[in-house]
Amino acid sequence: MKHKGIILISTVTVFILATVLSLVWLFKIRHVEISVVAEVSQEIETYEKVNAVIEANYKGKSFFSVSEDDVKAKLCQDPYLNVKSVKKVFPDRLQIEVSKRKERFAFSYNSEYYVTDSEYYLLKKVTSEDQLGEGIIKIFLEQITIDVETLVLGQKIGAENGALVGYMTEIFSRFSDGLNLIEGVTVMGAKNWIRFNTKTGVVIEFSFSPSNPTVSEGEQSAEATALVGKASEVESAYHGLSEYQKRNGYLLVYTKANGEIAIEHVTEHAV
Repeated sequence: MKHKGIILISTVTVFILATVLSLVWLFKIRHVEISVVAEVSQEIETYEKVNAVIEANYKGKSFFSVSEDDVKAKLCQDPYLNVKSVKKVFPDRLQIEVSKRKERFAFSYNSEYYVTDSEYYLLKKVTSEDQLGEGIIKIFLEQITIDVETLVLGQKIGAENGALVGYMTEIFSRFSDGLNLIEGVTVMGAKNWIRFNTKTGVVIEFSFSPSNPTVSEGEQSAEATALVGKASEVESAYHGLSEYQKRNGYLLVYTKANGEIAIEHVTEHAV
C-alpha cells in the first residue's frame, strides 16, 4: 500500500508538472500584428524597427508576464514612434498600432535647433540649420530663458518650457491650416510678443502685454488665455483681408485698456 501511495503521488505530481509546462508553452507570445501609419518610403523601416523591439524583448515570453504598458514604454523610447495602442489578445498574440512622427518644427535656442513633430514632441537636436529637412517651420526664441534639461526627447515642448512658448504652441494648434499658413515664428520674451510670419507676407502678431500696469497676475493670466482663444477668429480675420493686406503690414492682436481684445490690420508697426 505504501508503494502504491508513492506511485500515485508521483503520477499526480508528474501530471501537474506536465500540465503546467504545457500551459507555459501554450500561453506564450507567438504572434505579433503590427499596423504602421507612415510615409510610403518609411513604412517598411518603421515596421522593422517595431518588430525588432518586440522580437528582442517580448516574443516567446509568457503571455501573462507581458505588460501592455511596458511594451508601449519600450517602443516610446524611440521619439519618432507614436504608439497608438498595444493590446494583448489571449492566448498568444500582441496587436500594436504605431505611426511615424514627422518633423515639422525646429525651435532655435542657444545656437541649436530642437526638432519636433506637429504636436511638439521633441524628436532630435541638431547644431546647424543645414541639418534641417525641407519644409521645416523655424521657431526663433528671443530673450527667452529655457532650462535645457526640460527639453527631453519624446516629450512635448510647451508651457512647461516657458509661458510664451506654451501660448505659441497652443495658438498654432488652434489654426485650422497653420502648416500652410505660417512660414516662421518668433517668440520675443522681452516684448511679450509672438510673431507669426505668414507665407503671403503679412505678419500676425499677438501681444501678451497686460492691458494696463495695474492688472493683477491672475488678471494678466486670464487676458493671455483669452488672447490664445482668439486664434480661430484671427485666422478668419486673415482670410478676410484683401490680397494687398495679406502681402503687407501686420495683423495685430492685443488687449485694450478696457479689457477688450482687438484684431486689426495696420500698414506700419513699431518693431
